[in-house]
Amino acid sequence: MESYRYEGARRCPHPASVVEMLPGRRCRGRESARRTDGPAAFEPGTGVISVTFRFELLGPIQARNNDRELNLGTPQQCAVLGLLLLAEGRWVSLERMIEALWGMSPPETASSAVRTYVSRLRGLLSVCGDECRIRSGGGGYQLPVPSDALDLVEFDRRVRRGRALRESGDRRAAVAELRRALALWRGEALGGARGEYVEAERDRLERLRLLSLQERIELDIELGRHAEVLPDLAMLTRSHPLQERLRELQMLALYRAGRQAEALRVYRDVWELLNSQLGVEPDADLRRLHAQVLRADPALRPCESLAGRLEMARQDGVGGP
Repeated sequence: MESYRYEGARRCPHPASVVEMLPGRRCRGRESARRTDGPAAFEPGTGVISVTFRFELLGPIQARNNDRELNLGTPQQCAVLGLLLLAEGRWVSLERMIEALWGMSPPETASSAVRTYVSRLRGLLSVCGDECRIRSGGGGYQLPVPSDALDLVEFDRRVRRGRALRESGDRRAAVAELRRALALWRGEALGGARGEYVEAERDRLERLRLLSLQERIELDIELGRHAEVLPDLAMLTRSHPLQERLRELQMLALYRAGRQAEALRVYRDVWELLNSQLGVEPDADLRRLHAQVLRADPALRPCESLAGRLEMARQDGVGGP
């Protein structure tokens, strides 16, 4: 079960543990990259060393060197790379890899197969130099990757930076940083893999993406962009109809855009949906917002921050459908 901490008006998940990857379709890859002198290149006159290789998990699993995509081989070989990358530099035991690839019924050749996959991946990644060489030891494997070379790490770093900027009061910089984080997503995470464990990890990553997207929308609303976020919210509420936080943001954006009747209709729709499917009513925050919209509460005016609006709403009563 995912635990949560609260940052101001936002609910943010604690970092979750890595979940094993299982095999699936062949990962995308067209051609082997040519050898370079190493994983990074010095940019003359800048004093900056730029990473020339990159691993991507926020979409189809990919490995690139100098913007050229490496052919990652078979689905199981691709899954081994994904498992090592998800570990973010931590050691992964041979037993863990076998369980990730074959579950509780591995073939007798499982150990030798994993060693073969690792050996082939070492050959593929040799173009990246020693910084991303798969290491063996203690009955397991490790793939140390510089933080700038993995999209998942960059996503997490940018989201944290965006939250810090928001806490400091720089909302415009915060929303820009969250947009950069969300732009790293190229589709469904961990593309090219399937199975029980990878589905759990994919769901975890999707929850993190959704939370970041909600925070970006909150900031846009705080900045007066309530009309601009309505298409995003319409799409998100179709994909996540029972997500009450999204409905709350949709109601607020509609109200601030001068569409009070539509905001009230959103509440009626989600009330009926929750009641018919789950036998429950909307949560307290959504009920409070509904009561505020009904009486045209001045606290909902655009000049009020979203955090302030939520705090004021908690002091008010609640309403029914």
